Amino acid sequence: TASNRPFSYEWINSADGEQKGNTMEKRSKELLRRLCALPTGNIADAMSAEGLAVTNAAAGLRPLSETQRAVAGYAVTIRQMQCAADADGRGMAKHSQVIDELAGEDDLLVIDCGGRTDVSTGGSLLARRALRRGIVGYLVNGGLRDVREIAALGLPVYFKGATPLKSAPKLQTVCINEPVEIGDVQIRSGDIVVMDDTGVLVIPPECAEAVVVRAERIHEKEQLFEQLLEEGRTFAEARRLSSEQFPG
Repeated sequence: TASNRPFSYEWINSADGEQKGNTMEKRSKELLRRLCALPTGNIADAMSAEGLAVTNAAAGLRPLSETQRAVAGYAVTIRQMQCAADADGRGMAKHSQVIDELAGEDDLLVIDCGGRTDVSTGGSLLARRALRRGIVGYLVNGGLRDVREIAALGLPVYFKGATPLKSAPKLQTVCINEPVEIGDVQIRSGDIVVMDDTGVLVIPPECAEAVVVRAERIHEKEQLFEQLLEEGRTFAEARRLSSEQFPG
């Protein structure tokens, strides 16, 4: 039956219907580095100025650690749900195969478990393997276990909650690299996901260069604003002078 079929790259679809997995024509480490250097607040303002819809994909989720580093990566998406009644529940989650065979350097694993926290979709062993593969973080609308160990590994994570129960025999992966919805945000394979201690943003890759350029300018303006406030200027003065220096 479909519920018992093995992991296969035939499961994997991309937005244009041509490419397999998370292989994109244009991937940029430098772009990800620039995004990581900016607060998500600046990026959100830039997205809005570029006419993009902006929603915090971390709504209802929490960071694994308040001190985890900011990350940006290309989304590899997984959708999971309750196993079918006739499934034996063994090896149905498939996320270990995705980490071993599909996701890799500069990818960010996005798992939609429907917000379930009664069962986990992973723990420290998968997190350790993910880091070895170059995966930069997890965004999980669901539960994880071994949370202290994952935090100690340094893998940045947003997730719904912690539970000691493993995925088997309950969770089944029903699609890989198809759109998922987390925090009222649609996330597609190859979208750029940016996470910091404030929240999570999702940027269409074709818009990312324009967004980061504008966000860097916003950040420079805010740095000048802060400097003027430190010099004793009033808020109104600092806003006027920084806007004169960085109009628009």
